[in-house]
Amino acid sequence: DHISARAMLTIFMLFAIRTEASVLRMLEGSPQTGLHDPIVKYLEDRNVKIHLGTPCRELVHELDPESGLPTRVTGIKIGAKSELKQFDVVIAALDVPGIKKLLPKSFRQYDTFDNIYNLDTVPIATVQ
Repeated sequence: DHISARAMLTIFMLFAIRTEASVLRMLEGSPQTGLHDPIVKYLEDRNVKIHLGTPCRELVHELDPESGLPTRVTGIKIGAKSELKQFDVVIAALDVPGIKKLLPKSFRQYDTFDNIYNLDTVPIATVQ
């Protein structure tokens, strides 16, 4: 319900005080080399499989037999044929419109997931 603006205010103050602040240099080199590649290597060294560019059609999940509420995601249906892939862990990195499309309706029984549908979004663009 309450979100702190402290981080953003700190950044704004940095820009206001220092003329060179527009060049933060938080990452030396390209994001691909300095950030993405090391993360991918770390995950692949641990036998994690990363599926990029593969449309996720549906989250497959278990239901609590007593309440009928979703309890645990066990896999996803991917690709044009909705092929079932089962996993120990599923991590979905999506924007708000994307997660709204992916979440099963049964998840909306939980306030945390239902609140996602109340989020407003604005388009953004970055130039690097």
